[in-house]
Formats: sequence, structure tokens, C-alpha cells
Amino acid sequence: SIIVIFGGFGADGSALASLEIFSVNLHSIALASPPVVTGDAPSARADAMLTWLDETGYVMGGHGMEPSIPDDAVYSLVVSFDGSAFRAHWSLLSPGGAAKFRFPVINTGMLFDDKLFFLSRPDPSSPLTQVMVLDPTAPAWEDTALRAGAPPTPPFSKVVKVAPGKFVLLAPNASDPLALDATLVSLVASDRLVLSR
Repeated sequence: SIIVIFGGFGADGSALASLEIFSVNLHSIALASPPVVTGDAPSARADAMLTWLDETGYVMGGHGMEPSIPDDAVYSLVVSFDGSAFRAHWSLLSPGGAAKFRFPVINTGMLFDDKLFFLSRPDPSSPLTQVMVLDPTAPAWEDTALRAGAPPTPPFSKVVKVAPGKFVLLAPNASDPLALDATLVSLVASDRLVLSR
């Protein structure tokens, strides 16, 4: 098994474009040698969303993106091991659509019915939650009638799948650092998305 980390913030506060791969064994986790990277890699960014479907990763959004990269740009990532080194190949998919990922609510896509569902804010101060659906096999953004209310507070949450089509978003409690806020997301009904605390 492997853990893949892309981007982040450097010590000087600038966004990074680095790709790090960790090898996971039964009793240890070790940083692998820098991978051989090919293809059209994303620009430097932090807080991007990286989610996996089968053997392909999909990266989108984040802060510090180059102005020339549209908000709805999506990159695919395929990682392989040739016996001596990891290899990472990027592809710029750029499916059409009006999706914006500058201010994600969650750190990854929610996989349901072979599609990826994302929650994002149109801007940092917005009380609204955008719901976006990506069909990675096309690739294309799909129109959806799904709507959601106010996003979780704080706005950035980790995703835990609890059942097919149902997820819990976990985030630190704003007033108690030892507590977590939990928000339930249900994608089971095709005509609505439910956020409940």
C-alpha cells in the first residue's frame, strides 16, 4: 500500500508542487525515493482535493493555483512501481463545467454510484454549499439538482464513509479543541443531498 501527498505549504508559506509517496507496510511507513514524474503536472497549490477511483487519483482545486488554470481543471494521477522506483504520470483532463474548487468544504470526493461528489463554497464568506458531481470516465461534470444548506463549521472537514452513499464529515470543534463536530451527508436519495448535525 502507498500514501500519496501532493502540494501543501512550504516553510516560507508558499504553495508547493511536490509529490511524495510513502510505502506502507505492516509495521512501518517510510518515505520512498522521489518518484519519476511525467505528464502535465498540476501547478503549486495547497489544500487541493485528491481522491481515488480504482487505480487512478484525481486532483482539483486548492489555493495558490496559477491564474491560467481554470477553476474546474482536473488532473488524473497514475502511480506505478517498476521494481526500483515509483513512477507518477499526470494528465490534465479539464472537463467542461462551472465547478469551482478554490474553497473546498471537504478534503476529498465522496464516491457513490461510480461518481465523485464534492462540496465547495463559491467564496470563503459564502453561507452556501455548492454540490458538484464528476463522472471521471467521461470525464465530465454533471448537472445536478442536489442542494445543500450551510456548510459545516469550521469549513474544512475530513470524510469518513460509514455506508454506501452515506458519509460523516469530521472537523475540529471551534470552541473545544478536544472535541469534534460531525455532519452526516446522505447521497442515497438521487434528488437531494442532506446535511444534518
